[in-house]
Amino acid sequence: ALVGAISLIFAAFIPQMETEQDFKEFLPNDDPAVRAMEEAEDRYGAQIFSLIAIEVDDTVFKTSTLQKIKEMEELFTDIEGVEEVQSPLSAQVITGTEAAILVGPAAKGEQVPETPEDLAEFQERVMGSRMLKGRLVSEDGQATAIMVKLDPRLSTTKMQEIAKEITGIAKEYESPERIYLAGGSFEALEAQKMMMRDLWVLIPLAIVVIIAVLYLSFRSRRGIIIPLLVVLLSVIWAVGTMAICGVPFTPISIIIPVILLAIGSADGIHILNRYYEEASKGNSSKREIVVETMIDMFSPVVMTSLTTAAGFMALLSSFLIPQREFGVFTTIGILAAMVLSLTLVPALLSLIKLPAEGKKKEWQLEHNLFSRGLSKLGTAVYRHRAWVLGIALIVLATSLVGVPKLRLETEMSQFMGEDSPIAKTMDVMEEHFGGAMQMGIEIDTGTRDRLKDPATLAKIVELEEFLESQAHISSPSSIADLVREMNQKFHGDDPAYYVIPKDRRLVSQLLLLFTFQGGSLGSMALGDFSAGEVFARMGGIEGTRDIKQLVETVQTYLDENFAEGGVKARMVGITQVSVSLLNRLVASQATSLGTSTVAVWVIVSLLMGSFVAGMISMVPLILTIAINFGFMAYTGRPLDIATIMIGSIVIGIGIDYAIHFQSRFRLEFARDENPDPAKALERTMRTSGRGITYNAITVGLGFAVLVFSSTGGMGAFGSLVASAMVISAISALTVIPALLATWKPKF
Repeated sequence: ALVGAISLIFAAFIPQMETEQDFKEFLPNDDPAVRAMEEAEDRYGAQIFSLIAIEVDDTVFKTSTLQKIKEMEELFTDIEGVEEVQSPLSAQVITGTEAAILVGPAAKGEQVPETPEDLAEFQERVMGSRMLKGRLVSEDGQATAIMVKLDPRLSTTKMQEIAKEITGIAKEYESPERIYLAGGSFEALEAQKMMMRDLWVLIPLAIVVIIAVLYLSFRSRRGIIIPLLVVLLSVIWAVGTMAICGVPFTPISIIIPVILLAIGSADGIHILNRYYEEASKGNSSKREIVVETMIDMFSPVVMTSLTTAAGFMALLSSFLIPQREFGVFTTIGILAAMVLSLTLVPALLSLIKLPAEGKKKEWQLEHNLFSRGLSKLGTAVYRHRAWVLGIALIVLATSLVGVPKLRLETEMSQFMGEDSPIAKTMDVMEEHFGGAMQMGIEIDTGTRDRLKDPATLAKIVELEEFLESQAHISSPSSIADLVREMNQKFHGDDPAYYVIPKDRRLVSQLLLLFTFQGGSLGSMALGDFSAGEVFARMGGIEGTRDIKQLVETVQTYLDENFAEGGVKARMVGITQVSVSLLNRLVASQATSLGTSTVAVWVIVSLLMGSFVAGMISMVPLILTIAINFGFMAYTGRPLDIATIMIGSIVIGIGIDYAIHFQSRFRLEFARDENPDPAKALERTMRTSGRGITYNAITVGLGFAVLVFSSTGGMGAFGSLVASAMVISAISALTVIPALLATWKPKF
């Protein structure tokens, strides 16, 4: 009754759960890259532009397509929170005649050209503008884009609402045109859809898998209902606590329910395994069976729960906020499952009847039949322990050799998977516009009007030329481009004058003329011309490693060419944030892995009263982690924000197998007047070996459910943890007995 009341309280808060998909929000506010981006947003406005790309098979320069663009642009402009909307119709172009220079929208009056003559003139104006060609209209004329800038001060929730509204509008205008949405808000919206789909698909699937495994394990209703009830209630307690604390679901924490379903049943399986073992003897009362079961299982359940919790709590050392939240609330679920296993399970077993005689015999027969193979395995390990340890060392060494080849990945599109809408949109943007990713560089002179200095502008031109020379960077733009284009138009549109004037006064006059004509500088320069931004697009990048190399190359250029003269240059924007994430992931992985290893070793050593026992327990885990990372390195699978946690998770969960094995081995060893390791090992394999096997299968299949996730990163994470559980269980049933038989430690 008490458990039911508590569970109802937690469940009442769950409908309040929200989601968070903005990767920038995952980094601490004191991160230098995040600070730089926020400072740039304060000075120049939004640093990430959303692009609505329209692709056709022939040409965008036709009335029907342009009319759709016009209508969409008007609807986007009316959305509250949208700062600026720009399309090929409204984008400013500079035209020059013998009498004057004109700055205005590419389409006269921003209206859709109707006649063939007007269309041809409009096409000529757009394709003749260096500011538009290749940026808002593809060079082949088969794609165009509408740029939308949002107020950077908006909350993530509001940005998602705007993205949802824009998405709804865009869908109404599709066909025959194909429309793609690129930008952080749309990526977050797509991630939210994928997350909610995962919740509705993966949780029921995990429940079905666990029910199937429990049925095959115990062939009884109590064997299914009791462990399942424990895990479902632990999920409610954990998610309810998240809701009470106001912590949202992220692409990482969204799998907490699935993980708790997978690992929360472990305690119940081991308790029921022991309960049926006692019941099958047939010479005790119900009370004696329950009490004897709980006396034997109390210590292993507490130890395994605390060590599993320690593995997840080690994620608190991560700098990524979602990983910390994932560690804390998974730990809460694990401890909830422990409390429920030690209270609710014996309470339920005390209220229901003992298994019927037929069930007892069936269990005993099945127990002996299944145990025969485990017993033979134990005998083989004992006889060939040197071979077992030798093979384990060879596998360990082979795996460690591959670890340095591991690559890290922080790109959203890579995490979501190659077949995701996000990845497809990026492919289209790369094909027509040089890429969907943006690189931002701030040029800060610290002096009013210094951006008008020809020498400063010349350095910016050199920077743009350098960026253009890089394989993955295209379409750089800045105030220098504006000045050069104005100068060309000022001199009768002579291409020879597409240069920075040497006379500072002429530069000032050109910029003054531009603003008088209604031109907008946007992020190209502040109002006092003391600082401005250079933007470029990045494409053809396979992952974060390429981005990191590119950023390092650009940063080296900035350090070498803007170190003197009082002009400072620094990279700002999401690209730098992505690299910062990559750099800190490495340190985070090392810290969390080291923390979880030490914490688990200390806990096991203290609870078992032996540091040697703790060391032996860690051996199969270290072997499992090495095999896991070695496999990833050899197969090219990257470490991302999900798979980076595998080491800590394997230590936290995998230690259970070692604890249950050693606890039962000590018990069996102590029961004989003349202890025999071989006999103790055989009995341990017959009893706890069964529970360990079922535990590993349940947890492995529970994680394997994640392969059906909408995101490729989570699918890889699930398959890797599932295989790690199998390897960890096999290691516990082979390496540990081989060590005990060879070493014969005093404990």
